[in-house]
Amino acid sequence: MFAKLRRRRLAATIPTRPQAPAVPQRPEPSVADSETLARADRLRAALHEVGLDLERLGPEPLWLADVRAGQPVPLGPDERTELVAYAGIVSTASLASDDACAVVLRQIEAIPVLREMREEGMTIHSCGEQMSASSLRAVQEAVRKAAREREEKHPAAAATE
Repeated sequence: MFAKLRRRRLAATIPTRPQAPAVPQRPEPSVADSETLARADRLRAALHEVGLDLERLGPEPLWLADVRAGQPVPLGPDERTELVAYAGIVSTASLASDDACAVVLRQIEAIPVLREMREEGMTIHSCGEQMSASSLRAVQEAVRKAAREREEKHPAAAATE
């Protein structure tokens, strides 16, 4: 009796769960050449500059001597693992291009500022993109200025904290 009143739902109108956006995979180099080596050396120098003991990283892979001599070396899984440990990075994708290397260098440059801020009791929780060292310094200075102004307005309250 009610069969005529029922509407059939089309398959296209059935709500579906939205798919999570796919995270784009950064390309990894297929060979280690002089450019890859130069990027690894820049990253190691930056890590040393911010106070990392390079002895704690992995040893220099033996095959890197061939790269230093000008011969490109194909990067298999073992070579990638050795290169990641040697350069102190998460993935060889950071060595694939100058742009990818620059992103990691900016992150490394922010480490001393973040340490300084943490020592002063400041913790930064950023959403999305990493903040540059200059942006972090601007935030740090703004917080210091606000603390000074608060101390000037309420010197007794600042002394008890």
